Amino acid sequence: MGRNFSVFPYMILTSKYVCMLSDDLQDGYLSNDLELIKMMKERFEKYRRRAHRLVENVQGEIEQQYMIMGMLMANPYPKYAFHMSPCMMAVLDRELIEKYLVPQLPQREELVEVLCEYISNLQKQDMTYVCSMEGILQFIETGIISEFPKEMYQLPDKEDRMELVKRLFDEEKAGKVHILKKNIGDLKAELYLCITPESGLLRFAVPSKNVLKDISLEESGLVSVFYDFCENLSPELFYSEEEAKRIIFG
Repeated sequence: MGRNFSVFPYMILTSKYVCMLSDDLQDGYLSNDLELIKMMKERFEKYRRRAHRLVENVQGEIEQQYMIMGMLMANPYPKYAFHMSPCMMAVLDRELIEKYLVPQLPQREELVEVLCEYISNLQKQDMTYVCSMEGILQFIETGIISEFPKEMYQLPDKEDRMELVKRLFDEEKAGKVHILKKNIGDLKAELYLCITPESGLLRFAVPSKNVLKDISLEESGLVSVFYDFCENLSPELFYSEEEAKRIIFG
């Protein structure tokens, strides 16, 4: 609310009333004075113009969404990708995309190019991936690539699934992969987070509509919370590479 209203830092404003509240919400001031309401509306608009959006809903076709992800990748900072299913985007290649992308997709060739460019960019990043052992084993069992809407692709065969999982351990292709011993969150209602010190993208599934929704994270405090969470996960939560390979490949 500003220095002049430090006693009442919170405000509720309607067309007919203004209510100012103390920081503990125990005291307040209610007025229907038109001049005061006008002044508070002007003050609110000034603060609104200076404020950053907490989140931004990302609309558009799948090509646009991957272009937006590409812009997020463009900054030079270390990044985290956090979701329980393994991130297969960094270990896919043109051959597998051509093989499994549904043939009748509209503008299929353009989409292939967008995906290949995105993957090439992704492989150049200072990226740490966090997934879970259950997520990897589920991918081996089902072949579901969680980054794609299900109608976009055919399930990879078992041989290709195992090849993709092997590539997860190739740091040159997949970056640094940390495999959790236990899930954080629910694989059936999974959130996908890509975060940098400056911005992020949160993706979640809407099962009733069989679509993925993207939300751009822009507010610095919110971005810091997500980034600090990923950066400070205890090493005890993860398998060593040797342990993980033994469980997966026997």
